[in-house]
Amino acid sequence: MNAYTRTWWRVWIVFACVVAGLAFAAWTIQIGVFFVLGAAAGVIVVVRRNHARLPRGDLIRRAARVGARTGIFTSAVIACGRLGGTLVWPVILVAVLTCPALTGIVTKYTDKLRPMRLPAVPDADRADAAGFGKILAGVDDDELCRAWFESYALLQRQAATNNGQYVVSYRQACLDELERRHPAEMHKWLESEPPPTANPRNFFKAD
Repeated sequence: MNAYTRTWWRVWIVFACVVAGLAFAAWTIQIGVFFVLGAAAGVIVVVRRNHARLPRGDLIRRAARVGARTGIFTSAVIACGRLGGTLVWPVILVAVLTCPALTGIVTKYTDKLRPMRLPAVPDADRADAAGFGKILAGVDDDELCRAWFESYALLQRQAATNNGQYVVSYRQACLDELERRHPAEMHKWLESEPPPTANPRNFFKAD
């Protein structure tokens, strides 16, 4: 989870808690019912999507976390409607337009419009994975997985040039750094015999 996603969740959870809390004081039963319904829906979705691939303890923790969030947000939406009437729609619109999922799609699209460039390292012709590793250590998981995914196209273009080994070293450094951070998850990913363009991010535990 990158810094923007963490900030987005914190801001909207605080906002939702405040709004839901104010409404709960006035309409206890109604807001309480919507909280329970929202939480139950969140738990059901998590269990159905993850029961086969997550250990029981991890599944319970994720279901509790997601259930609490969906319950709070459902209560907040109803509360906004009760407290502010039509003002609920601008609030929902702002939340949707700034959500990490949408901004992530926009970022991926804009990134595709510009060619990928490898980070500069000394003695580029003799660069190895260790040289790139020092740079990649400060990159978050999402960016690191994206770098691995997008660098394959660059490798195909550079395979017949002197930069081919340069790109190979870069991709190896991405894998080394991901394995250092998530050894168990990367082991499972590699055991699945992924294609060169596969993204290991889906094998990581939720942050």
